[in-house]
Amino acid sequence: MAVIAVDCDDTLSRTNETICRWHNETYGTDFTIDDFEHFQYWRNRGWGDRAMAQKKVKEFNHSAAWNEIPVIQEAIAATKKLKELGHTLIIITARMASEAERTRDWVSAVFPDTFTEIYFTSAFESRVASHPSGQDVEAANKQPESVSGFKLLPFKSIPKPKSDICKLIGAKVLVDDSIENAYEVHENAGIPVALYGDWKWNKKEMDEQAANSPKSHAQRIQDGDVEPSKPAQLPAQIIRTTTWEAVVQLVQEQF
Repeated sequence: MAVIAVDCDDTLSRTNETICRWHNETYGTDFTIDDFEHFQYWRNRGWGDRAMAQKKVKEFNHSAAWNEIPVIQEAIAATKKLKELGHTLIIITARMASEAERTRDWVSAVFPDTFTEIYFTSAFESRVASHPSGQDVEAANKQPESVSGFKLLPFKSIPKPKSDICKLIGAKVLVDDSIENAYEVHENAGIPVALYGDWKWNKKEMDEQAANSPKSHAQRIQDGDVEPSKPAQLPAQIIRTTTWEAVVQLVQEQF
């Protein structure tokens, strides 16, 4: 059996749909989910540059809308089945360290006895700022074992790329909605990736230069920076799985 690494946002939860609605209500925009063309919000129209997008994400995290993020229903049965097949499921999420406890509470309640632990990488802000010491943070000894009748998962906050966490836990496959994460993990951890979901932000060819630029969507247009428009040509070990049923099938075929 295998260790399976699983992303959280838009793999287990419908986060972008919720933040889209929140942004419209807060900033008077008219976004739909199709306006989310990139994993990095600042590359999408109306989000501002990277610093502004990070500020907005923090605002969202402190809003009532955060508590309204729904689960992706098909993920519940699918992850439970993978667990029953004998696999070990571990969440690796880009969420900030400050969101660790309530994310842990949500996962523990919605996916009881399914996941083993959760790793937080704080990818949407400075990892050094998230972890002032620059060191890995483990709070397992301080965490309660259960609340309101359900067992709480242990979590760790480690400011490193997902590939490093995959190697640390011995993951044999990653399930993630981000094409950027898929390439990073495939190239640096050498494991297959199930690129999950029928999402617009994981369908275009990846542009590493654009992904690393702090410019806003408007600034990139003004500067003549062209975003890739052709469909992504995925390597053999990055497998597009638009449903959780397809994820389960892939895991069964590989392990």
